[in-house]
Amino acid sequence: MRTIAGNGSIKLSGIHKPLIYSIDQKSEPEPEKDTSQKLDIRSSFSFRDIILPFKFLREKDVFVTLLFGAIVYTIFSMVAASTTVSLKKIYGFNDVLVGISFLPNGM
Repeated sequence: MRTIAGNGSIKLSGIHKPLIYSIDQKSEPEPEKDTSQKLDIRSSFSFRDIILPFKFLREKDVFVTLLFGAIVYTIFSMVAASTTVSLKKIYGFNDVLVGISFLPNGM
């Protein structure tokens, strides 16, 4: 967002600072020497900024992509929930074996 980062040369801080800056100090961009472009982040943050990304759902391609992902995730969750019961009831697995059976999904 240009209201937060300007043209990309303003050093980000607070909730806007990417996690990669904490992990790798070399990846943090050099601050710009001209500070006339710096914006006051606290005064420009509003509730509208939270809701603004939801406007992307009006775009057909974004909506279809998210809908497809939601359907796949729903099916995966239903299979995972029913697998636990099946492994215990039908195959007689204990809690440890059921947990181990989900390791390949995590990989």
